[in-house]
Amino acid sequence: MFSGARSSACYCKFSCLVRVRTRKSRTGPRHHAIEALEIASRGRVLARCECKGLSELKEAYDALKQCKVAGRIILEMSN
Repeated sequence: MFSGARSSACYCKFSCLVRVRTRKSRTGPRHHAIEALEIASRGRVLARCECKGLSELKEAYDALKQCKVAGRIILEMSN
């Protein structure tokens, strides 16, 4: 689930589901990738992300350096 409580967290979930790219895998056959995408399309896979404002860039970078981030940090650049 998203740890950011801002409205862009919903946008993050939507954009992650819409922008799916399939590439050849080194670790398994193509049908495994197709099965994984079907699971994700049913909403069973949620991306871990946290939305922060651009003013929190230094704190976000420090958390990354200290390995305290599980998932992704998204910086909001809008007003």
